[in-house]
Amino acid sequence: MLTVGAPTTGRPQRCERRRRCRARSRGPTHGSGTGPCYYDFGGSLAGVGRLFAEADVPLASLTGPANVLFELVGGIAMILGAAVPVIGVLMALNMAGAWTFVHTSGLFAMDHNGPELVIALGLLSLILAVTGSGRFGLDHLIVRRLRRTSQTTP
Repeated sequence: MLTVGAPTTGRPQRCERRRRCRARSRGPTHGSGTGPCYYDFGGSLAGVGRLFAEADVPLASLTGPANVLFELVGGIAMILGAAVPVIGVLMALNMAGAWTFVHTSGLFAMDHNGPELVIALGLLSLILAVTGSGRFGLDHLIVRRLRRTSQTTP
């Protein structure tokens, strides 16, 4: 359920709320989990779909779980350096969608919903898409092996 962080009346209640938020926000989310809790996705892919529906994202029951799975699998692939140009472009498009549908407040807004991190992640994804994974990525190792086998076979 989408809950706005209301002012609390006592310190124990605030600490308990933060503890619960940290426990819920582990995983592919864009936050450290140390701030006030703004949403609860229920701990499942269906819960993410409900969260997307509350944010008025089109086809929420499909795009919510797909977004989580893409960020998880795509993030692991980018760390390993596999298919970095393709995943970089798709991740930038994903961040453009997040900016359009969810992070709609102005830059440096005080409502903790500004698009700064989303813009940075999108631009960094585009930079990785253009530059590639580098010498130690799986892309480079696969291309190098394919070149060796094509040179040895007539």
